[in-house]
Amino acid sequence: MSCASRSDCTAVGIYHVRSGRYRFFAVTDRRGVWGKALGIAAPIAGKKVNLGGTPLLSCASAGNCAAGDFYWTSSQSGAFVVSEKNGTWGKARKVRSTPTAISCPAPGDCTAALARGYLLTERHGTWRKAFPVPGLAALRHGQPTEFGVISCPSPGNCTAARSYQDPAVNSRSFVITKRNGIWGKAQPVTSRQGAGLAIAALSCPSAGNCVAGGYLYTLAGREEAFAVTETHGTWGTAEPLPGPLKLEAGIDQLDSPAAGACSAAGLSGVGRGLVQPFVSTEKNGTWRTAQTITGAGPGPSPALGSLSCAAAGNCVLAGAIGVRGGIQAASAVQVNGRWGPARVLRGMLALDRRHDSTIDAVSCPARSRCTAVGSFGILVSGHLFVTAQR
Repeated sequence: MSCASRSDCTAVGIYHVRSGRYRFFAVTDRRGVWGKALGIAAPIAGKKVNLGGTPLLSCASAGNCAAGDFYWTSSQSGAFVVSEKNGTWGKARKVRSTPTAISCPAPGDCTAALARGYLLTERHGTWRKAFPVPGLAALRHGQPTEFGVISCPSPGNCTAARSYQDPAVNSRSFVITKRNGIWGKAQPVTSRQGAGLAIAALSCPSAGNCVAGGYLYTLAGREEAFAVTETHGTWGTAEPLPGPLKLEAGIDQLDSPAAGACSAAGLSGVGRGLVQPFVSTEKNGTWRTAQTITGAGPGPSPALGSLSCAAAGNCVLAGAIGVRGGIQAASAVQVNGRWGPARVLRGMLALDRRHDSTIDAVSCPARSRCTAVGSFGILVSGHLFVTAQR
């Protein structure tokens, strides 16, 4: 989901048809009214094409978005991107490998990170040919690239990050930056404490000011949550988050609405196979002590996995929490730097009697103006729901 303004949101997803196939769809909220879901045609002909699995979406403004995913048939598979222009979705286009992240700072100006170490750009509404990340080959020495994230705060200015394996098969990460339309070379992210690190999240509020986070693998064999900051074009050193996080922990979500201000979320192990969501906040360039979310575990798989911040210290973390008999859609809200407990959505108990619901994505274009989309009846026959914070 992506909300370009308080009352203009778009969501993409997949649905199952009677033939047993999966299709890709988009649905839009204009001025507070959700329209009908529109199917997106496959990039190849044929009735036996399945679309969708991990849909990606970014909207620069109302009616101007880009999405991507993968497709498959019984004999082949591939990936695609598709753009919306002034409220009309175009044709899906085949691309070299599966998109892992998309960012659109302006209509018709998007950049996608692709699997296998490639980047793809759209200029003036036209997607160009994918190209390998400059300088990556010298870092990874033929070893595979794992995943990627990207953030473009303005046209011609983007930062992408990926994890890769060095010759000793240790997990490493790099960042690469585009300034004024020109890509630099991939540069490794360094850490004083770790034997390796994997970037899982990235957010850039302005050109030359970014925050990345993920998993730091220590020499003692532990996993720790880490963050690393770029200030005025210079990257610092990856450092573990301060706080009493126990056992394995890592950052999965980041949102930085302004330079020096960021919120991070992830999971921390607490023993006996249980984990608990945690959050941490950066204020004036300094990370505060990480804290767990009250009411969200510990449990075997609490999943508060979508984070959106309208302003510094004002965020929503959404997903699902464990309840008696299953899981239910829930969220935790941060107001002026203080996080509240995770709570099941109002009305969810009446809607989801089977206790198998979740929020899949949340977007907050302004304070107290968030929209979330989720699903319920997941284990039987899935249904979608939307909810808005007003």
